[in-house]
Amino acid sequence: MDDLQKGAPPAVVVDGKAIAPQSARQQIQNILLGQAWKQHGVGMKKQAIATGWRACVANPVCISAWKSLAALVLR
Repeated sequence: MDDLQKGAPPAVVVDGKAIAPQSARQQIQNILLGQAWKQHGVGMKKQAIATGWRACVANPVCISAWKSLAALVLR
């Protein structure tokens, strides 16, 4: 039985440094925020705000997502 089967997945390494794993909510939120900013970048402001809102609802305790939503609304 390997470490993954024992419930101990290997650390995620970025640029030679181990980073903390993200929860599914955090990953979903990051994907939605990225999509919101892509939409904003091509002029789809209403859709960007709606997607930003979905990102905030996906993980409501993340303050940076709420800041990002505010930026989408104000820009």
